[in-house]
Amino acid sequence: MTMYEENIRRTLSLARNILQNDKLLIAILYGIHLESLCISKKFRGEQNLRYIKEDVNFLRNLVRDYPSVIKNVTIAPELNGCEKLVKELISQKIYVSAGHTGADFSMALKAFNWGINRVTHLFNAMPPIHHRSPGIVTAALLDKRVFVEIIPNGVHLHPAMLDLIGRLKGEDRVCLITDSIRETGLKDGKYSLGGQEVIVQGKEARLLDGTLAGSVVSMDQAVRNIISFTGVSMQKAIEMASYTPACAIGLDKITGSLEKGKQADIIILDN
Repeated sequence: MTMYEENIRRTLSLARNILQNDKLLIAILYGIHLESLCISKKFRGEQNLRYIKEDVNFLRNLVRDYPSVIKNVTIAPELNGCEKLVKELISQKIYVSAGHTGADFSMALKAFNWGINRVTHLFNAMPPIHHRSPGIVTAALLDKRVFVEIIPNGVHLHPAMLDLIGRLKGEDRVCLITDSIRETGLKDGKYSLGGQEVIVQGKEARLLDGTLAGSVVSMDQAVRNIISFTGVSMQKAIEMASYTPACAIGLDKITGSLEKGKQADIIILDN
């Protein structure tokens, strides 16, 4: 979340302590994804406007101070100085995703050529497709190098759009994500998210102004949903929730599938 710098640094320090000291947790914590620091204020979604820094040096300094902790970042590629930053991050084996962005079609293609290989929660927190202004969504759907993330909760994307994305990209480039906030699994009510009040009701979490505030879907439900919404096979749905996202952030040699030599991260599901 976009937050006070001291809160962000405290979280990164906690993650570093876990990675360095708690051997039991290494299997489930690979690093931190900084989603909402260098993003567009216009396309901030639920992020708190007060804390957004359209300054790539802020992110550069965090990466310098926590080099082994930050594994993935989301940025708006149209911000000043982004090309240089992206290339620096990739050289440090940090994966970069485009999101919370107003990038147009040509800007998105440039960003993909820099090495950005993914788009964070496609369609959300970015301009919609327009027939005379295709934007970053169209660029991501057409570029075979790019992975796209989708939130299959039935709220962020209409089921027909989920089906369309799968048909255009193919399941080997579509990553199921939850985008879930910490209130997931709790009863309906009022909670706090990044210093803002959020209301959870049914399948939705929203700020007081109605803005979607992340999701409250669990990953097992996301898998069930994508099968129900699109008719994709169970095998493909599970792949989209495990192996494909592992490939998208360079973890496919470690996890994401059950193979000799990989970590035995296993979940058993009944009917």
